[in-house]
Amino acid sequence: MITILNDVFSKLRFLNFNISDISVYKISFKNNNTVDYKKSGRTKNLLHFITGGERIYEINDRIFKCQAGTLIFIPEGTKYKTIAASLNGEKCSGIGITFDFDIKLNITNDIYYTENIKHQKSILELFERTYNIFIQSPLEPLHLKSSIYSLLSFLVSSNLTSAEYSLINPAIEYINLNYTENLPIRDYAQKCNLSESYFRKKFLEYIGVSPIEYRNQLRFAEAKRLYQNGMSTQQISERLGFCDTGYLLKLYKRKNGKSLKGDAKII
Repeated sequence: MITILNDVFSKLRFLNFNISDISVYKISFKNNNTVDYKKSGRTKNLLHFITGGERIYEINDRIFKCQAGTLIFIPEGTKYKTIAASLNGEKCSGIGITFDFDIKLNITNDIYYTENIKHQKSILELFERTYNIFIQSPLEPLHLKSSIYSLLSFLVSSNLTSAEYSLINPAIEYINLNYTENLPIRDYAQKCNLSESYFRKKFLEYIGVSPIEYRNQLRFAEAKRLYQNGMSTQQISERLGFCDTGYLLKLYKRKNGKSLKGDAKII
């Protein structure tokens, strides 16, 4: 199983996304309560925190159990079966948040989870807060979304301190400060004392894009800001390290779906 924080939420830090069609529930399941998605698959994404008992999951001929303190993410479309079980006399219970993303996370349909997750008390408080907002103000999407974004932000931030993520952090910090430099990937790998192939793999795993794509995302954000401030596209391309203006504009439109001129009008 892939750890949820490392494989999914770390990618959210660098994506511009929206969530919609949100539902939040708190429930205590009867023993052997079964939900079967093996035929149709989930219709919405699920973020679930188990607060009591045990839940058994069956997916792709695998069976595993998750107990209290486990955080689970199941993407839309995943086909699986789940059964509730009591543990030491305690019923299976939890808080779940279902929602739609307006982006693709580029992950497989699977069950992603972390057992004995760090900061359990803080995470449970954020789940509780989101549930209370949904119950008290179901027609106030702004308040509800704000709470969920806070939860996701906390999960991302807590994951950034993981030992594995720290492997590539020197390169991320360097790119953030020097994104106009056209360094080859091997130079970024050297800053992390990693081989180029392993660095590429880890960077893509935790960030969701390649080092060059990440560097370009920073450049594109700055290009939009500079264009809005009246700088010409030629001056922008020279400042940001692109070989020529045409190449910058072509890449920008390919990545953002809009021209720099058209996108800069949206403030």
